[in-house]
Amino acid sequence: MRPAITPKGLVLILLLFCGGSPGASAQTPAFVSYSEKANQLLENTQVDEYNTLIDPKGNLFTLSYDHEDILELEGSTLKSIKANLRKKVYHLAMDSKGTLYCICDNKLYRREDGAWAQIGDDIPERFPTALQVGLDDNVYLNTDHSILKFEDGGWTFLRFSDKKAVSHPGSYFKKAIDSKGTVYMYHSDLQNPENKKKLVLRWDGKAFKSIGDMPGNVTDMAMDKDGRLYVSGFLDKDAFRKVWDGVSWTDVPAPAEALATATFMRTQHGQVFLHSTIRDTRTYVLYKLTDGKWQQWMLYPPGTMCCTLYPVSPGRLYYIGQKRLGIYNNVNNKR
Repeated sequence: MRPAITPKGLVLILLLFCGGSPGASAQTPAFVSYSEKANQLLENTQVDEYNTLIDPKGNLFTLSYDHEDILELEGSTLKSIKANLRKKVYHLAMDSKGTLYCICDNKLYRREDGAWAQIGDDIPERFPTALQVGLDDNVYLNTDHSILKFEDGGWTFLRFSDKKAVSHPGSYFKKAIDSKGTVYMYHSDLQNPENKKKLVLRWDGKAFKSIGDMPGNVTDMAMDKDGRLYVSGFLDKDAFRKVWDGVSWTDVPAPAEALATATFMRTQHGQVFLHSTIRDTRTYVLYKLTDGKWQQWMLYPPGTMCCTLYPVSPGRLYYIGQKRLGIYNNVNNKR
């Protein structure tokens, strides 16, 4: 899923958390080499990497880059599923069951039986910046200065007190929501550069309060299925990786053979991946954390290092670079 930026930038690293505490050692199963024949770049439709989602069955949904269409990938063809919507669609989100939500004409829609139905009242603020479904399966909307939660057919505001100091509170990649509906977000003071604090904030039911000062700019936040918050970013040229267990922060080491620039990236619900180049090689690999140890999950195309990655299963992933969607499907790439 980006570089030292966000799913909207490029991918520098990813990780899928499946339990246990992070460990530095990596098991190294035998992989077949990367296969160029398994790589396919779709030539036509330009898509929006910030609004690309994978459902539990591995199906891909995205918005066209001009936001005129909602698309589903069938085989190697993108087909329209915009159905009854007539205006531009600006944001797309998905819950744990694969149900799609979108924003069109400042209204929230849910996909039901192939059509889109408005749910709830009109959105009370204009120009939302992102739409997200938390691990609690509730819908959250971001504006420049607020986060809104959709519940009981209406919108509840989670406001940040200092509007001028917020660093993109609505950024999809700098916000995480656990299964209890606790919202975490990254905050830096853009108005006062001399204030070097890079804070992670948590909503306590009334206000956002700091739970820690990060060593550098945060580029990604991810929440695993057990409620642990993963944060990564960059300090100078190296990455930092930390996990919050609800009480304290702990450093998360990367596999010994991975580069120091390895960082987290959020993908689907409760998933976290780690992607890196193997040290002193040009081998690109995704890691998966299993039973407290990193495992090499799959090799992937070298040309996707500056793309957003969307892993589906070992040997299969989607990627977006320069607005174009690519498919990598190497059935022989096994652990």
